[in-house]
Amino acid sequence: TITGRYILNSVLDIGAGEWVRIENATYIINSTYNGEFGINVYNSGKLEIINSTLKRADERASFFFKAETGSNLLISNSLLEKCGYPDGPADEKGLYIATDNAVITDSRFNGSECAISIINSAPTILDSFIENSSTGIYSYGSNAEIRDSRFYNNTFAYMAISSGDRIENSSFEGNFYGIKAQSASIKLRNLSLNRETYGVYFSSSTPVLENTTIDGAAFGIYTYFSTVDMKGIHIAGGSYGLYAYGSTYHITEVESDATYDIYSISSSGTVRNSTLNGSRIALNNAVTALFDSYISPIESIDALRFSTLNLINTTGSTWNSHAPLTVDHTSQINFGNYAGLTVKNSSGAPMPDSTVIALNDGIPVFNGKTGGNGHIPNFPFINWTCEQS
Repeated sequence: TITGRYILNSVLDIGAGEWVRIENATYIINSTYNGEFGINVYNSGKLEIINSTLKRADERASFFFKAETGSNLLISNSLLEKCGYPDGPADEKGLYIATDNAVITDSRFNGSECAISIINSAPTILDSFIENSSTGIYSYGSNAEIRDSRFYNNTFAYMAISSGDRIENSSFEGNFYGIKAQSASIKLRNLSLNRETYGVYFSSSTPVLENTTIDGAAFGIYTYFSTVDMKGIHIAGGSYGLYAYGSTYHITEVESDATYDIYSISSSGTVRNSTLNGSRIALNNAVTALFDSYISPIESIDALRFSTLNLINTTGSTWNSHAPLTVDHTSQINFGNYAGLTVKNSSGAPMPDSTVIALNDGIPVFNGKTGGNGHIPNFPFINWTCEQS
């Protein structure tokens, strides 16, 4: 056990069967150049850092910190400051974790090139604060659990490539990218993002985003060739609530007052039970359907280059008197309302498997059968198409 003030003038190697505890200590790594000294925790080695501070002795000479595959690492109620350096190898840019047996709790990481790198592993990070770093957390091929943590003033607060991490109950503030994911299947729940340029950015990914507030981001949700499921999202301010390119999106219960609530290029998606207060929708070679939603006030709707916008059971306030509805000759906007319909017999009992045919001026517009409860949930009674204006 190491306590008090301690100066490391070498590399600390913790090998198989070795156990080191740094507790109630100020642990100073006294390198004379970047990467000269640092900490290696090897397979079956164990390091615990409790109520301590780890920092460099010389502002010009940073240290490395690696927890290799099969090692054991605990960091609790501690500060890791200025670990790693920008021109070093990938495993020396900050705390490098390649083990599943890593737990970080109630700790702070400040001023690193990459505060925490998670590589092909599944660590747990709880109640921690990551700030003032080029990258807060970088995750590759991992399944980390990150909860109840805060990310502040980082360029990339969290970046994932080919990972399936779960982030919950955490806040992001003043980062350029709050969350950036590439080829990832991350799950994001109960997050707060405030004053990011990009709130969340998905590229070639299949994320889940739920119960999240994005405030003041230029791009609230940016999707690029991704398939995204979102529910319970609140977007306040910013230029774009959802910016989609080459993507598929399914949104339920979103409230947005960005300048453009939806800006979709070569994408398709559905929006259900939502409120769009920014009230601008722009489609370019895209298909979007709004179900059971509300738009207020309607400022502008654009459907261009083979686009289709379906507004089903979707209402709004009166149009702004100068608001353009722009539909080119290749596109269309469909307005429709639906009502539930139940077929019953003379005794009032539901009739399942009953055929229902609806006609509009003698032309069939619906032909279907009732379900087991005699009900058809989406029975159309009004439909109108605007093909060009």
